[in-house]
Amino acid sequence: MDKADKQFFLTFLGVTGALVFITIVVLVAAKLVGGGPEEISTAQLKMAEERIQPIGKLNLQSSPAQPAQPVQVATATAAAAPADAGAQDTGSRVFGSICQACHMTGAAGAPVVGNKAAWAPRIAQGKDALYNSALNGKNAMPPKGGNPALSDAEVKAAVDYMVKQSKP
Repeated sequence: MDKADKQFFLTFLGVTGALVFITIVVLVAAKLVGGGPEEISTAQLKMAEERIQPIGKLNLQSSPAQPAQPVQVATATAAAAPADAGAQDTGSRVFGSICQACHMTGAAGAPVVGNKAAWAPRIAQGKDALYNSALNGKNAMPPKGGNPALSDAEVKAAVDYMVKQSKP
């Protein structure tokens, strides 16, 4: 080995040794400053799970305001109620469980319930046209709002409910 090769080898060993030493110093310093992995408490896990829960859930069976209840025999008090109260309750229930997903947000161009300007031209076409759109679908809206299990009467009650909320 000549003198230049020996000098290069010694310099190379010196630089490599210095880099290894600096690396060890940095790792030890990081361990002292940062510590080890932290233990996550049960309370922290529970809080994290609560934060990542969905805002709401789509309930196709009933609306939160109208929980599903067994059919009851009519009483004298129920008989004294207006004849369209049952249809109004049905319309409200169907709207709350199906229709509100689009008709409260305006999704896919659906007219927002309560927006009189958006509903006026639709109401002017007549209820038969509204019923036809709801039963058979229109534009992005599928037939019966995407729930084929709904009866025609339930869909019509939901249309009546939305029209009542949106009349000019």
